[in-house]
Amino acid sequence: MGRKKIMYFSLLFILVVISTVTYFSYAFLIKTEEHHGKLNIVTGTLNYGLTADNLTNNSITVPKGKTELKLVLRSLNKIDSKYQLYYQAPTGVVVGYPDTNTSLGTIQANDQITVNLIIDNTTSSNQTVTFGVEGGFTGNTLVLSQGTAITDQVKMCDYIVGQEFLFPYNGTDGTNGSEQTFTAECDGLYKLETWGAQGGKHPYVASGYGGYSTGEILLDKSDTLYINVGGQGVVASGTTVLGGYNGGGAAGIDSASRVGSGGGATHIALDSGLLKNLSSHATDNRILIVSGGGGGSAGYPGGSSSPRETGVGGSAGGYTGSNGTFNATTTMTYTPGVGGKQSSYTVSSGNVGTFGAGGANTNGNICSATSTGGGGGYYGGSTGYCISGAGGGSGYIANTNLINKKMYCYGCSEDLTNASTFTVSTTGSSSYKDTTNCPNGYSSDPVSKCAKAGNGYAKITYLGNNTVTVNFDANGGTTPVSSKKILKDQTYGTLPTPTRSGYTFKGWVLENGTLPEEYQQVDYIESTRTQYIDTGYIPKINTKLKLDLSFNGTYQDFKTYGGNNAFLGIAEISRDSIFSINFGSQAVQYNELFPWFNKVYKDGDPIESFIIDMDVINNRNTLKVERGNISYGNYSQSIISKSTDQTVSMYIFGRNTVGTTSITKYFTSYNMRLYKMELSDNSGLQRVFIPCYRKNDNVRGLYDVVNGVFYTNQATTGDDFNKGSNQSTYSTEIISTSKVIQGTNHTLKAVWE
Repeated sequence: MGRKKIMYFSLLFILVVISTVTYFSYAFLIKTEEHHGKLNIVTGTLNYGLTADNLTNNSITVPKGKTELKLVLRSLNKIDSKYQLYYQAPTGVVVGYPDTNTSLGTIQANDQITVNLIIDNTTSSNQTVTFGVEGGFTGNTLVLSQGTAITDQVKMCDYIVGQEFLFPYNGTDGTNGSEQTFTAECDGLYKLETWGAQGGKHPYVASGYGGYSTGEILLDKSDTLYINVGGQGVVASGTTVLGGYNGGGAAGIDSASRVGSGGGATHIALDSGLLKNLSSHATDNRILIVSGGGGGSAGYPGGSSSPRETGVGGSAGGYTGSNGTFNATTTMTYTPGVGGKQSSYTVSSGNVGTFGAGGANTNGNICSATSTGGGGGYYGGSTGYCISGAGGGSGYIANTNLINKKMYCYGCSEDLTNASTFTVSTTGSSSYKDTTNCPNGYSSDPVSKCAKAGNGYAKITYLGNNTVTVNFDANGGTTPVSSKKILKDQTYGTLPTPTRSGYTFKGWVLENGTLPEEYQQVDYIESTRTQYIDTGYIPKINTKLKLDLSFNGTYQDFKTYGGNNAFLGIAEISRDSIFSINFGSQAVQYNELFPWFNKVYKDGDPIESFIIDMDVINNRNTLKVERGNISYGNYSQSIISKSTDQTVSMYIFGRNTVGTTSITKYFTSYNMRLYKMELSDNSGLQRVFIPCYRKNDNVRGLYDVVNGVFYTNQATTGDDFNKGSNQSTYSTEIISTSKVIQGTNHTLKAVWE
C-alpha cells in the first residue's frame, strides 16, 4: 500500500528592533505525515535595514512644515519578502507617499529600494518620527500591526512651479487702498516682483514713473506676507490733493495751476502696515522689497494745452530716485524736487521726503501753497518748489535673505556692481534691460524689468522647493535657532551663534550623515600598485593641506620619468629605515605640489622631500602643510615660499602624464593609507575627502563632501584600492559662511574650547 504525504505550512512571526536593523523572526514548519510520522523544522530571521539622512536608531527629528525623506530599505534576507512600512509620531504629524497610496511592497532577496516619503508636521515645533518595517514571505498576509501604517498620500505642495499670485491696486481713486496678504501654503523659493505707482500727471506734462524691483526669497509654509500696492498720484487745480496710497506726497495747489501729487510705493513685508509705519524694521530684514513711486508734475496756466511753465516729476529709483525738472518759456526759475535716497537727506527748498513717504505740501507754506508731491519709496522724493517737478522715491532690495535681486527704473542712475543696490535704467545701454518686452522703458501693464505707468502692482511666483535643511547641534550649549533652510548651490550665509557657560564658541563643523546613501564610509583606502586620483584642485599661494595617513610597507622601488603634474606620495629613499613624503615630480626638480613649496630644509640643508623615519610613518599621523612649514607627528621642517599660484591640479598617490609604463613598481602591495584629507585656502574649505566605497559595485575611492563628487582610481591599470573597516561618523574643519552648500539635509555641530 502506497504512503500518503501531507504537507502543512505555518508561519510564526516575532518582531525585534535592534539599532537600525529590524529583525523579523519566523519558523517555517514542514510536517510530513507517514506510517511512523516525521517532523522537520527550519528556522530563520527576516532582517531589514532602514537608512536615511539624519536617521538615528530609526528616528528622525523634523521641523514644522513638510519634509521630504528618502528612506532606504535594505533586505538582508536570502528570500523575497513582503514588507509594510509604519511610523510612530505625536499627534499632528502624518507620514505618507507623495504620489500613490501604496500600503504594501515586495523586496527581493539581498536587495535595497528607496522609498520616497513626505512627513507633514503641522505642529509649531520640531517633532520626532520613528520608522519600522514588518516582513513576511511573498504571497502570505502580514498579520502584525506596529504603529501607523504608511498608506495615505501626502503632497509636498499643492502649488505648481511657476504658479503666480497677483496683487493689483485695490483702491478707487489712487489716494486710497488697503493692505493685501499672502500666506504660503508650501515651503520653497518664491519670486517677489513689485511696481511702484506713477506720480500725478498734468494732462500735457509727463510725470515720474514707478520703479520695478524683483528678488527671490525662501518661505516656510504658513509664512504670511503683507502687500501694500501704491496708487497713482492725482492732479487738480485750486485745492490740496492727497498723494497716492502708500506714501505718495500731497500737492498744494493754487487756482491758476494744475499740480500733481506723488505716486505711492509698493512694498512687501513680514509685518502689517504702510511703509512709513515700518521704520523700526529698516535694518532687521522684516521689509522684503520696495518699489518707489514717481514724482508729481505740474503746468501753468493750468488749463492750457501748451503751458508756458512745466514741471516734470522724477521717476522712481533704483537705489536713488530721479530728480524732477522745471522748464519755462518765461524768465521764471523754480527748484525741482530731489529723488529719494537709501537714507535721509536734505533739500535746498521744498519739503524733504522721509522713510516710506514722499515730501508733501499740507500746510500751504511753499510758494503760496503750490508744490508738487514727492513720490513714495523706501525714502520718498522731495516736493518740487511751486510748479517744478517733484522727486521720485527710492526702491529697496537690501534684505540679506533676498537673492537674484535687481531694480529697474526709467532714466535713473545705475549701479551694476553692488548686490544690495543693483539698479538698471530701462532707458540705458546695459545688457540687463529688456528692449523686447519694454521697448519704451515703461508700460501701463505690469511688465518685468519695466517701469510702471498708472497704479502700482505686485506679483508672487512659486519657484519650487530646491532646498536643504541644515540642523544645528549646539553640542552642550544652546542655539537661538534649531534649523535653517538654504537653497542648493547658495552659500550657508549667516549662521547662528550658540552659547555655553564657561566655553568659547569656535564655529560649526559638518557632522555625520552627509555622505549620500549609496556610499559607505571606511577607515581608510590603501594604494596597491600604480594608482592615482586627480583632485581637480589647483593649489594657491594660501593653500593649506591637512591629511591623515600612514605607510604600511617595506622597500619600494620608486621611479618616475618626465612626470609634469603635481602629486603627493610616499617612497623609500635609500634603505628600509628612511622614507620621504614627496611633493612633485622626481624628474622635474622644481615642479612642486604647492606653489609656495620650493625646497624643504632639514638641518639647514635643502632636500627635495620631507624625510620621515620608518617607525613614524608606519603609525597614523596628521600631515599638515601650509605656507612656510610642513609637519608630520613630531617632525617639522621649514619651506622656502614662492609667490605665484600653481598651474596644475593636485594628484593623490601619484601621477605621470607620459604614461603608466614610466612608473615601475609604483606603490605595490602594502603602501600609503589615506584616512582623511582636507584642502582649504582663503576662500574657505575646498575639499574634504572621506574614504568610502560605492555600495552597488564595491568600487573604492574618496568622496568629497564639500562638492559632492566621488573620486576613484584613474590609472589605466584599473586596480582598486584596499579598504579599511566600515565607519559611521566624521568631522571637518570650521564651515565658512561663504561656502556654497551641496548635497542633502545635514547637521552642523558646534565646536567649543
